[in-house]
Amino acid sequence: GYLHIMDYLCRTGHAHAADREYVRVSGLGIVEAGIRISIWESRAKLCTALLTLRKMFMQAVPAPEYYLMQFPGIRPEHIHSRRSARPADALKECSYTEGMEEFIRASLKGDRVRNALAVLHGQPRIAIKNITAYTLNTEKEDANLNGSIDSVTAREGNS
Repeated sequence: GYLHIMDYLCRTGHAHAADREYVRVSGLGIVEAGIRISIWESRAKLCTALLTLRKMFMQAVPAPEYYLMQFPGIRPEHIHSRRSARPADALKECSYTEGMEEFIRASLKGDRVRNALAVLHGQPRIAIKNITAYTLNTEKEDANLNGSIDSVTAREGNS
């Protein structure tokens, strides 16, 4: 039991997939029951602790500070090396492609691995430097449309 729970939370991959699913469903059921009891008994601290435990089971992380492990490629050592820095810096340490390669190799077999890796490495990289957002006053714009979307020119808001 304990080893299966730790396998699920630490993502070691030693347990069978059906066992991990059973641990997830059972663990969440037990935690949900505990939350209901703590609310019924008006035990706020216990409820808070159980809500944190529920988040850990949903994200499959061993402790709340390891929440970044839910992203592909993040390992516990990335998080340990950045304890004093901002947590988001752990994401910069590992590349998205590395994490996806691991995921593809674990999920697929045979030619599908080769094809998926070719698609992954063939994806263009997009760098967004400037984003501008506008809101339209639909009452004013509907009057100016006359059946053509191309005639929408008036914009309101800040960029």
